[in-house]
Amino acid sequence: MTVFTKPAKTSEDHYLLLVGRGLIINDKSRFLKYLQHISYYRMTGYMYPFQTNASHTFKEKVTFELILDHYLFDKKLRLLIMDYIERIEVSLRTNICNIMSLSYGAHWYLDPSLFNNLTLHSEMIEKINSYCKNASETFIKNYNSKYDTPKSPPSWMIMETLTFGGLTSLFENLKDNDEKKKISKQYNVVVPLFQSWLKSINFIRNSSAHHSRLWNRRIPLKPTIPTKKSNRFLTHIDHETDKRLYGILSCMLFLVKNISPKSRFRERILTLFDEYPSVNIRYMGFHEKWEEEEIWNN
Repeated sequence: MTVFTKPAKTSEDHYLLLVGRGLIINDKSRFLKYLQHISYYRMTGYMYPFQTNASHTFKEKVTFELILDHYLFDKKLRLLIMDYIERIEVSLRTNICNIMSLSYGAHWYLDPSLFNNLTLHSEMIEKINSYCKNASETFIKNYNSKYDTPKSPPSWMIMETLTFGGLTSLFENLKDNDEKKKISKQYNVVVPLFQSWLKSINFIRNSSAHHSRLWNRRIPLKPTIPTKKSNRFLTHIDHETDKRLYGILSCMLFLVKNISPKSRFRERILTLFDEYPSVNIRYMGFHEKWEEEEIWNN
């Protein structure tokens, strides 16, 4: 194995390095100020598409302002996405809880017969019990002080404590019964598609929550894009659709339209694109005629 020998560099070192590679920096003091609060390594993720070879030489006329625009665009995109993931998450909590509770009672999540993988179910219950034992939420404390059977609170309390990842895992582990189909039907999508979307959305959510780059990122947990005429909402699907942000944003838009038909998710994305015309959305998987797609054409 090769030994890592790269030394740490100062902001001045990075300035000289980038200028030497051909990046145009019109305001050195402004550049140095940004590097005091945004690490050089973080910024490099937005530079790669504008570099030409292994030596990281910049293409002609690439400026620091262009790189910064992509960084700021990505930041605003993450905040926008998080806003609508919250709406999907709250809706998912509600529908899982309501549909399962009405069929199987308040403590349905304790019943292992409703789940496929008993090991995963047991681990979920262990996490829930551990959380409730030390919970700071008033509603959990009130339940613990008032009731001793069952030990765990009802599902409408527990659903509020699960992370989006926890909800996604719970839904995926549910047996394929009528209730699971009803939950998916609330969003006009079949179970296998919905499960793949939730896993992709959870990846995007975690990336956004940790301020990771989304703009030109490949999505490792690819959403299944429907191709059957009965449930298709994209007519142009290529090898990049499910690997880039375009595919999962289209799936999110489909869900959001079912949750809130008057949502401005689409309009807000278009407004962000207009605010940063220098950003190449092809790196997000958007194809040349994406605005002609019915779901994006309102």
